[in-house]
Amino acid sequence: MIDQNEPPKFTVGLNIGGSQTRIVVGHANLDKSDILSGFSQHGGYAFADEEDPAAGHHSNRSFHILAAAQTPHNGVRRGAIVDLESISQSIQEAVDEVERQSGLELSSARVSFSSINALSENFTESIALKSTEIRSLDRDKLQSLAKAHVLQAGFEQIATLTGHYLVDGRPGILNPVGMYGNSLGALFHRIAAPEAELQNVIRAVNHAGLRVETVGFESLAAAESVLDFDEREMGSVCINFGTYLTHVVVYSSGTPIFSKDFPFGSNHITKDIAIGLRTTQTEAEKIKRDFAQAYFNTQDAHESFTVQTAEHLGGHRQFTRGQLMHIVEPRVREIFGFIHSELKRLKVTQFITKGVILTGGGSLMPGLCWVAEDVFGTSARVGYPLNLTGVTEGLRSPLCTTAVGLLSPLFDSPEDQESSSWRLPQGGLVAWARSVWDRLKEPNEI
Repeated sequence: MIDQNEPPKFTVGLNIGGSQTRIVVGHANLDKSDILSGFSQHGGYAFADEEDPAAGHHSNRSFHILAAAQTPHNGVRRGAIVDLESISQSIQEAVDEVERQSGLELSSARVSFSSINALSENFTESIALKSTEIRSLDRDKLQSLAKAHVLQAGFEQIATLTGHYLVDGRPGILNPVGMYGNSLGALFHRIAAPEAELQNVIRAVNHAGLRVETVGFESLAAAESVLDFDEREMGSVCINFGTYLTHVVVYSSGTPIFSKDFPFGSNHITKDIAIGLRTTQTEAEKIKRDFAQAYFNTQDAHESFTVQTAEHLGGHRQFTRGQLMHIVEPRVREIFGFIHSELKRLKVTQFITKGVILTGGGSLMPGLCWVAEDVFGTSARVGYPLNLTGVTEGLRSPLCTTAVGLLSPLFDSPEDQESSSWRLPQGGLVAWARSVWDRLKEPNEI
């Protein structure tokens, strides 16, 4: 029986986007009838009960939302924070709105992070076993070895996700405990971020009155809310089309095998429109939302619209959607072509059997899926947050996928996991962030 007097358990997802701050408050519900999709407990999901392997099998989830809010800011340029005060004020306004809606008091949040300077890598670790039966201690030792993997100077680990295990070199093992073997290994996918950029994000959140619980890489957070089991397991690429950056992650066999932020986004299309139509960026953004299509469509090509030009104050000119398409489509093809070439260079395109999932604000442009299908040679769809319940008004949108995805157990804090390789080192940035938080909460000395 639920105690009506007990405060609801909830998680806070905080996404600092290119022009908007979004906060989502709620929790994720895991369906035990689903199949484990490759992440172990050390990747953020709970292991199956060793006495009842079906007990922990899950991949799909639903998100129950208690409250949500978004506020604008001017603190990001080209994907990097340039004004801490603007970001902090935006966060505080969003927090106030959520607390007003829900009656809850927010004290901490899971925060998204993105950077073109972030590093990701795949690597394997292995250990020799002292006995022929694999124990949980062996698994934990392997995880500790992966966490100790050498990082480039000036970077902090924000995610180390466990893929499949290898027992005596045999891959594809989800849970090796209890199996016979002489050696145990695993494939890991790790993401590291520049320490200075992480500190700026944490400071902005702390100054808004929140403690940073965990930091989630934006591409992973978006994928958590839009990819279904088949897309994770059979292989897909999730492209989160942001304002200044495009966040890309490739999944295969339930595990990320590639993640990277690219230094272009929907704002590049806005600039092209402003230059091509000789108008302001504000006017170009409005034209992009109202008339732009990513794929040339002869049916709509002759439809005209009026543009306020920049040459003469109050001047106007007529353009057709066909002219606009000739500006937009080449840029979209260039963006997708660059991503495809990078994935092809790294030989991961062969794993994209379930297609391309487009999300983020830029994915709302009509025709984008057609161009993606043409460039990648596979199917494409627009990704919306899956399986939302509760207060969902305004959240069923590609704009909200990152904030919703942060509610996933993949981003559980160290306090919520007895052991996890998804965490920042306890002696590293988390310890620093909490010390900053503690100092901010102390009374000022005169």
